[in-house]
Amino acid sequence: NVWIGSEGRAKTNECVLSRPDIATIVLHGPRRGLETRVVLIREFRTPATSDDGFVHEVAGGSSWKPVADPAVLAAHEVEEETGIVVDPARVRVLGSRQLLATLSAHKAHAFAVELTDDEVDRAAADGDVHGVEEDTERTYVEVVRLGDVMPGGTFAGKIDWSMTGMILAACYQN
Repeated sequence: NVWIGSEGRAKTNECVLSRPDIATIVLHGPRRGLETRVVLIREFRTPATSDDGFVHEVAGGSSWKPVADPAVLAAHEVEEETGIVVDPARVRVLGSRQLLATLSAHKAHAFAVELTDDEVDRAAADGDVHGVEEDTERTYVEVVRLGDVMPGGTFAGKIDWSMTGMILAACYQN
């Protein structure tokens, strides 16, 4: 039951979930429109509704400990989930936005790093399992084309709209 003072009424029909803010880095190759290659991770998540039961997303995560710099957290998560070490000098700020505004109060702090073709090739060839075992996290690297995540693309039903938005921001923002 929330009182909305500016409207002089109570709102009583909503449920709000939350978690700590997340920090993500969109890793992408040189920008070539819909041919731009994007590094994703695949991870089993119980609420996933994709046909394979996994989420396909950009690397990132959150921490229950206070984090002074979301870019540092994002770089740490990228290394944990992909094995790729990100030089802070290469990180581009995309911005911070709320995710799931009708359900959750948390935000995503989004960043981007443009990888070389060689770096993307190495990521694509990575067959290792990543993640933090004691957190029951197991992630796998996958590389897709930007066109694959767009409506009608081969990943359109596997990647959620929030991830699509972050990827588009990274691939088209200067």
